[in-house]
Amino acid sequence: LARLYTNGTGVSRDASEAVNWYKKAALAGSTNGMLLYGDALATGTGTVKDITEGHRWIKQASDAGNVAALFRLGRMYRDGEGVSRDPLEAVNIFKKAAEANYTPAMVAVGLMFEGGGGLEADHFQAVSWYKKAADLGDAEGMAALGTMYSTGRGVEKNYRSEESRVG
Repeated sequence: LARLYTNGTGVSRDASEAVNWYKKAALAGSTNGMLLYGDALATGTGTVKDITEGHRWIKQASDAGNVAALFRLGRMYRDGEGVSRDPLEAVNIFKKAAEANYTPAMVAVGLMFEGGGGLEADHFQAVSWYKKAADLGDAEGMAALGTMYSTGRGVEKNYRSEESRVG
């Protein structure tokens, strides 16, 4: 029901009503409800912004095994959203989500290593993480890996994929 109000599917779009239903789902133990209620609180979407309470709900969902919540928590540490900015904690959290084959987390780790992101840049690691995401079919991972090949960062410069080579 919360998603229907969020998207305006069959009902009028109403962020406040959506938050009420996300909260009910969170209180009933839904980890998706916890994540989406926490995100609404953290951003102030449909409710009064309360970053501390938002962080608490997102952390609770991630502790319960919700991989998307784990990724959201990593973003909070990467960006310093409601917590002290901590790139090492962010990359460690992203790696946990990546271990569950969550490709957006793989790309996030790659980006942190590619541009530094508060970490020492390591293009070899960036390529490795982009490749993992690309191998699982992630378009963003493919694009990032292609950029690394076309610029020769972390790999030998190569404008052609292996699949396009003939004989």
